[in-house]
Amino acid sequence: MSREDFSRQFTLWQQTYGSSNAEAGARREQSLAKLFVSSGWTQEELAAEVGKSQTWVVFQLRFGRFIANFENITTVINLNERRFRQYWDDTGDVRENEGARFRAIARMVEANGTPIGKLVGEVVREHFVDNKWHSVSVIAKRANQPVEKVNAALGNMFANQAKSKYTIERKKVARDWHYRWFNRSKKTVSAEELVEKLSPLIDELRSQARTNMATVDISTFGHVASQLRKLLEEWTQ
Repeated sequence: MSREDFSRQFTLWQQTYGSSNAEAGARREQSLAKLFVSSGWTQEELAAEVGKSQTWVVFQLRFGRFIANFENITTVINLNERRFRQYWDDTGDVRENEGARFRAIARMVEANGTPIGKLVGEVVREHFVDNKWHSVSVIAKRANQPVEKVNAALGNMFANQAKSKYTIERKKVARDWHYRWFNRSKKTVSAEELVEKLSPLIDELRSQARTNMATVDISTFGHVASQLRKLLEEWTQ
């Protein structure tokens, strides 16, 4: 093989698979998504043929439609379906039509910016998984991002927490949402154990509440407080 032939073949190989494992994987996923779209098959037919769920196929088809419209962008970066899905989640109101969201994603991809959802997720994991309430404005300040975008990202995180390793709670204080995160990997206590161990202590307090001030046993409150402290230590070890 001549040097020219080798150079031509090597260039073709790079164009097909990229110059790294990450790029090769991304192009492989892009190729599959394009195949799904070009097949003209329904998502039910594709799911049955490849042995995947229809939800997974829907993700691939959406990715494929994006590539079909913006292939000049996707061929120069390591855009796989998972990262595309993160961009999709970050493109605002889900009521917007697909074309508008695709155009927004294209702008984000061209800028090669980190998806806001991923950025906010990293900030939350590093600074806010402490079981305490934190406002959107405080989280936005830490992330150095606009409050509106962080609010949208946190709303999406809350709505999709079933996929997360954290339990997420939120409440509204005045006009600002507040969130708190609990790590699911840490020790948890069943509802049955809570009822079994806390009910007697509650009954003790209620019995004191039914007596008059002259006969209240102050030591009962100290005893209950001591038992609660022991239970907390047991549940958090």
